[in-house]
Amino acid sequence: MGLYRKNKTAKVGELIECPVCHTKFKKKQYSQAFCCIHCKDRFHNQVDGDRHKYNNSYIPTGDDYEGADDDQWGDCELGIHD
Repeated sequence: MGLYRKNKTAKVGELIECPVCHTKFKKKQYSQAFCCIHCKDRFHNQVDGDRHKYNNSYIPTGDDYEGADDDQWGDCELGIHD
C-alpha cells in the first residue's frame, strides 16, 4: 500500500512507480496511481478480491413457488395470468 498512497498524493507530472509492476512513469492525471488499467485491476483484485467475479449463491429450485396460489395475489407476482 505504500507506493499506492505515495502515488495518490504525488503531483501531476511527477515521476512515480507502479505499485504492481514497478514501472516508472510520469503521472498524467491527479487520480492516477498505476501505469495501466491491467495493473490497477490486478492491485484492486488482490486487495478487495475479484469484485467482478460472478457469485451465484442463490440457485432456484422447483420448490421456490410452491403454494403461490395460497396467497392473496394468486400468481400475479409470478407474471402468470389466466
